[in-house]
Amino acid sequence: MTALAKAGVPQVNRMNTAVTEFEIGLAREQILGGDGPVVIEGETLPYRPVERGELRGSDYVIDGAITQLDFNSYSGGGEALLGGIGGGVRRFALTAAADLRVTETKSTRIVMADSYSKQAVGSEVFASIFRFVSNEELFDVKIGSKELEGLHFGIRWMLAEAAYDIVSDLTKHDGRCDRLLPANTQALRQPEPVRVAATQ
Repeated sequence: MTALAKAGVPQVNRMNTAVTEFEIGLAREQILGGDGPVVIEGETLPYRPVERGELRGSDYVIDGAITQLDFNSYSGGGEALLGGIGGGVRRFALTAAADLRVTETKSTRIVMADSYSKQAVGSEVFASIFRFVSNEELFDVKIGSKELEGLHFGIRWMLAEAAYDIVSDLTKHDGRCDRLLPANTQALRQPEPVRVAATQ
């Protein structure tokens, strides 16, 4: 919803209508007030009326699910220890994917369905010093730096790209806003070059 809002797409809230339904019920009983008297068809009303056609209808609904969430899709690295002192490098990856569909609410026709995925790769460089103390307690002190593209960021990026694709498809976007996408995304969206075989 945030990505669609940033793209300027008008939206209606159908997920949480409890307050709306509650206030419509009070308005029907003519006990819900407003900012002041309301004039409807020349009649001044001291309460908020229920106007016909006031609620905005929808054209499409987007739904789906996160269908993949894998940790350590691949891992590698090395570690060495000598006399309780060691160091190493570890690498790992996690993959998130979602299947989304767009349904036209007037006809319930599915107009778009696609899968989206994002892989986040992280690396951890560490140096550990192990020291035994009394009562056989083991203290592990790690000093180093860590680089990690967070899982939530990966899901957020994946869904933002999905929103971009959906809006582009539904509005027949001509690609003029592609320059606003992240550089890596722009590179992935570039069409493959056409290779022409040389002739003698």
